[in-house]
Formats: sequence, structure tokens, C-alpha cells
Amino acid sequence: SCGGGCGCGGELRDEKGAVSAHFFGKCGACGVEQAVIMAIEIARVIFIDLMRKINVPLIVEFELSGVSDWLKYRRLRPWSVRKLFADIEGGLWHLVEIKFVATNSQK
Repeated sequence: SCGGGCGCGGELRDEKGAVSAHFFGKCGACGVEQAVIMAIEIARVIFIDLMRKINVPLIVEFELSGVSDWLKYRRLRPWSVRKLFADIEGGLWHLVEIKFVATNSQK
């Protein structure tokens, strides 16, 4: 058990890089990868609510290559996050386009 102390957060930016929304909070995830997946789901929901009438792509950037593999290959996804991935994938039909970018900016 992680004790509920884990959280996730992010920013939604427009095509010029201006921040249109911040989000953060406890997510109940117990690992870094799970927190990233939860942040992706939260970003998707917020993006759909904010950009409902605007046809722009959602571009999600994150720093974990393991999460990138989970997004590409279903067979690599841990059982603990399968429902979360199903929620993400089920909501993608609302979007014009979505792109996932692993930044690998670790120092």
C-alpha cells in the first residue's frame, strides 16, 4: 500500500505554449508510471471539456519511456492499470488527434 500520498499533475497548453489549465492532486496511484497514466487520463478529460468545439490535437509529453511502451503495446501493460487504459482509449474518439511524446529529459 502506498498510503495515499501519491499525486499527479500537469498543464494544458495551447499551440503557442500558453498555459490554459493546471491540474494536480492525489491520484491514488502507487508508482511513478501509474501516476503518469492517471495524469494522461485527467488531461484527456479536461482537454475534452475545455476544447469541445475546437478541432485541435492533444499532445501529451512525459519523461518515462516505460509508459511509452505501455501506450504502444497492450501486452506490456500491468494489470493494475488496464482499466485506466481502457478509460483513456474509450475517450479518444472525442479527440481530433492525440500524440504521445516521451521527452526523456532526465539528467
